[in-house]
Amino acid sequence: MKRKPKYTYSIWLSLLAFVLLTIDTIKRIRAYYEKKNKVDVREKRKLWLKAMGNLLGYGLTCLVVIFFYGLVFFILVTEPEMQRYAAFISVGLLAGLYGTGVGAALGHARWRIREMAHILPAEEMAAHIFKIPESEQGNILGVVQTKSILPAKFEVRSNNTHVYAGQYSRISSAVAFAHTLTGQNGSLIYKTKSQTFDQVANLMPLGWARNRSRIYTVTGRRSGEVAKFERIRDSFFSGYYLIQHKGLELRLYDIGKGINEYVLIFLNDKQIGQICKENIVYNNLDRYLLFLLEEYVDFAPLLSLFILYYDGFHHPTRPGKLFRREWTWSFHKYRKLYNPKWLQTHFKI
Repeated sequence: MKRKPKYTYSIWLSLLAFVLLTIDTIKRIRAYYEKKNKVDVREKRKLWLKAMGNLLGYGLTCLVVIFFYGLVFFILVTEPEMQRYAAFISVGLLAGLYGTGVGAALGHARWRIREMAHILPAEEMAAHIFKIPESEQGNILGVVQTKSILPAKFEVRSNNTHVYAGQYSRISSAVAFAHTLTGQNGSLIYKTKSQTFDQVANLMPLGWARNRSRIYTVTGRRSGEVAKFERIRDSFFSGYYLIQHKGLELRLYDIGKGINEYVLIFLNDKQIGQICKENIVYNNLDRYLLFLLEEYVDFAPLLSLFILYYDGFHHPTRPGKLFRREWTWSFHKYRKLYNPKWLQTHFKI
């Protein structure tokens, strides 16, 4: 009776080790979530499945390696002395490879748990995003995101009063559908419409480097264009946003200052407003503050819509990423326009 080559046993042992390690890793991840961090897996199933997805990827890699082992040992067994060590070598190498996968999966789980620690309760989150500073001078609006899952929804508030509501849907940071801004009674104030050619060009390599990009027309309650948003790039390293409205041109310069981000609003050579954003984001909800000088408050609805447009390109919704801490630094020539005392001078805050 012909005996099976010993290298076949090495493959079966490798498969057995794969199954046992998988069961052990699942138990470890569940224990990590449920006991050490007091997180109910049933409620946080999506996060748990995310970590298991990583683990499965490494598992599939191991299956490919097992097949490779079979081929390698088919060659090695021609030497009788190698047969006695084939099973041990196979299991040892597989355990080492899979141990790396287990470590990566557990590391991913720990990272997700740390992110969970930054999820704020609903009451605390509302108090955070709706906290709008007050000033007797000028006009201050808070544009806060209330829903991150598409369509992304926003509320615009002034003195703790709901003023406008807005939303947008998007495919990627390069392509977005229409943005809309409505009043308190739900009536349409503004909506945007993109140009098909511009959308296609945004998807091309280095599409962002064009001289004119991100072109959107703005229409009001009645048909017809009332404004236009676009990105102007005047050099490879610098650019600004341009709003054309009623024969006027507003230039908006985005400036990164570490954890804080600013958009300076200029009419001709005068700064008339400023958009501020702190890039510490809880529950995947962005928050902006719009400061406008008193004589330019008529621009408030249009600039509120611009913030939705800006958010879609710079801070798009990231599914599963509940907490973000980002740093941005600007080194282009327009960074010199930022005046740290502008808010204190005009709004006394």
